[in-house]
Amino acid sequence: MPLTGDSRKLTLLARIKSNCPVALKANIRIEGGGSGIIVGNASECTLTTIGNDRAGRLIGITAGHCGGAGATIVPEYDPSAGVVGRIAFSNPEYDYAVIEFDRAKVIPVNRIGNVSITQLGPPALFPNIVCKEGRTTGNTCGVAYGDVLQSQETWSQLCVVEGDSGSPVVVGTTLVGM
Repeated sequence: MPLTGDSRKLTLLARIKSNCPVALKANIRIEGGGSGIIVGNASECTLTTIGNDRAGRLIGITAGHCGGAGATIVPEYDPSAGVVGRIAFSNPEYDYAVIEFDRAKVIPVNRIGNVSITQLGPPALFPNIVCKEGRTTGNTCGVAYGDVLQSQETWSQLCVVEGDSGSPVVVGTTLVGM
């Protein structure tokens, strides 16, 4: 029998809770690079990564075109959880946004789906194989071509569609792009 919306949500939550090393309270949600997020009740995007900044705030990164400063962040897998963060800063020129999460509502993890993030690295070069975890297309991999046009952009061949914006791009477990 196919899973319906509520059944899928419960199955996903059960999987997450069974793989979580800590007991989850009812109001705390897991977020990590590859998590689907709803931005400002208008856009569905993907969280690139999550962690602590120098000031100790729990922050994340996503694509800048997903929303502007002040836009709310709701976990896609459980919209009933409500707002778990807000975009603190968005840069349209470089297309990235910084999200400040409510630490009382979010547990950060370094693995979502088939992508783990353990470190940051430089842009991928040819012939590295890069992979991404997106909320729409899931895990896909392809070859990196590097900065083909000398434009400070890394070119690669990955399957992405609407909603995958912000997906973490990794070489192994090293985050190399979005």
